[in-house]
Amino acid sequence: MVLYIRKMEVLQFFGRLHPLILHLPIGILALAFLMEWMSRYDKYAALKEAVGFALALGWWSALVACISGYILSREGGYSAGLIQQHQWLGIATATTSLIVLLLHKNKDSNYGKAYFPTFGILLLLLGATGHQGGSITHGSEFLLEPFTAAEDENIVITDIATAELYGDLVRPIFKKKCVSCHNDGKTKGDLLLNSEEGILAGGESGAFMEKGDIENSLFLQRIHLPLEEKEHMPPDGRRQLSKDEIKLLEWWVANGAGFETTVGELEKDPAIESILEQYTQVDNSVYALDVKAPDNKVLTKLNEDNIKAIPVSESQVFIQVNLSGRQDLSEATFKELSKIREQIVELNLSNTNVTDDMVLELSQFPHLTRILLHQTSITGSSLGQLKELQYLESINLYETEVSNENISQLKAYPALQKVFLWKTKVSKEVIADLQKSKPNLQIDQGVDLSIFGIEEAAAGD
Repeated sequence: MVLYIRKMEVLQFFGRLHPLILHLPIGILALAFLMEWMSRYDKYAALKEAVGFALALGWWSALVACISGYILSREGGYSAGLIQQHQWLGIATATTSLIVLLLHKNKDSNYGKAYFPTFGILLLLLGATGHQGGSITHGSEFLLEPFTAAEDENIVITDIATAELYGDLVRPIFKKKCVSCHNDGKTKGDLLLNSEEGILAGGESGAFMEKGDIENSLFLQRIHLPLEEKEHMPPDGRRQLSKDEIKLLEWWVANGAGFETTVGELEKDPAIESILEQYTQVDNSVYALDVKAPDNKVLTKLNEDNIKAIPVSESQVFIQVNLSGRQDLSEATFKELSKIREQIVELNLSNTNVTDDMVLELSQFPHLTRILLHQTSITGSSLGQLKELQYLESINLYETEVSNENISQLKAYPALQKVFLWKTKVSKEVIADLQKSKPNLQIDQGVDLSIFGIEEAAAGD
């Protein structure tokens, strides 16, 4: 009896080595393919002698991985469907690796032509088997998680009162921190957390939670266990719940753990109010405005008149206009542009004949966020007239005649974030004063390369 128990323990240990063993056939067989490919070049012809050995080693390691994987699957806790698919893919991989080995030994026979194509099929099987195994272990969304994690981390709710406590706040927490171990592919503890039905059903340890009872809700008890405890949720090595996330989960349970309850229906203490504020964000940018799309006929006419007006993006109604390099600008130009003044957000007037009087015309474009005036002859006397542009974030004044007396007008710009002042007449003292007045303003003064005898580089935005 004791001997039987020992054998079972050894088998269980061997099965749990599967995550380690499985990397051997992947690495060895991939290396064998690379050596086979490179050996076709004279420089690496010596690798040809080692391909057979690598294939034999790869085949044996694939077989061992299959056996250990089968033993591990008998422990349960995984979706039978996914396990079966992964099992047959593993068997197909091991079998194909044996076929490739045999074809390699008989490359000069009539079957030799099938050697390299079969080798390619083997690599595809390796990838498919590995991906399936990763989905079982980490969840089906594990591979693409890096592309969606940023969205998950920055949940923004425009109307917190109408938001569903479970759907908009609790479920995303489960998705980020719990579902990788409790999903249809991997049901650790027979618990599913990717559906309402799974949450209500609980797992092998009983009910997942007790509605209205924080102290006796099993999952909250395990969340509060020390990290080193085996039953701690999430387990050590996984992304842990933050204090705010735990507080939200407790608030959800305390209020009945409903799936349709809205935030506005519930009482909130100051701590919860503070947490909810983090999920609420009002978009005050120009792109949140309800602005109608520009007339396509107007855009066509502008471009025909050498006024480059194009959408910021395919999904936006806003326009960026590029007049850079033109020396024939006049009031008529800005009059023509005024037909789309609501839609223009970026205007490039660099290296043009624009004057201070023409700069006055820019105040009629209420949604400008970026103006490029570098390498023009403006003095900045009209800059004060642009303080009404509440969305203006960036202005480039590089290599202009802007001076100390005019640059101070930028202090009144409500949304200004960046200004370029390379090669202007503005002194360091005035720049320091501007910086003190607007601490968050980024003032780009260029790079002083004179100590190396090199002229300053040109500006950019």
